Amino acid sequence: QGSTGSAVRLIKDGGTVKVPVLVNEIITVHFIVDSGASDVSVPADVVRTLVRTGTITDGDFVGEQTYVLADGSKVKSKTFRIRSLKVGDHVLQNVMGSVEGIDSSLLLGQSFLSRFRKWSIDNTQETLYDCKEEKVRLLAFTFFDGKMGNGKVVTSDSEFSMKWSPIVPGSVGGSRWEVACGKL
Repeated sequence: QGSTGSAVRLIKDGGTVKVPVLVNEIITVHFIVDSGASDVSVPADVVRTLVRTGTITDGDFVGEQTYVLADGSKVKSKTFRIRSLKVGDHVLQNVMGSVEGIDSSLLLGQSFLSRFRKWSIDNTQETLYDCKEEKVRLLAFTFFDGKMGNGKVVTSDSEFSMKWSPIVPGSVGGSRWEVACGKL
């Protein structure tokens, strides 16, 4: 159900990492990658937008579930079927989500992440890898005036993105892919 891409640009936001996600082919929002969340968590205002656009109907709401939060507290939430989530080139369909309060965070949880055979976050390269495909692309860069990432930043660009390229065995990109995906 994933597509051919293998890496997605991460957005650092404080102590979290986020990815841009196209929900039901209608709205792009930034989700926190949260492997501790059971389902994809969506604030009520975003759900209302999806209902207004007709991409979520009454038939998509499937019930309620009680979730245990990171602080140990419990919350009951409505659950619904998200028709599609697109992260980079990866499109997953029929993903379970929960409706949370307006002030809650968008969480990309296990109902999305567990559908990949293997995934990994590379914090230094700000890259999310899908280890099934052997492709890579440069998503962001920073150049320093010193060696090995030391010194002052000369230039950087987090909006930069090259096209997908096959992994070249023995290359730096290939080595990073091997480490991130446990291929060593």
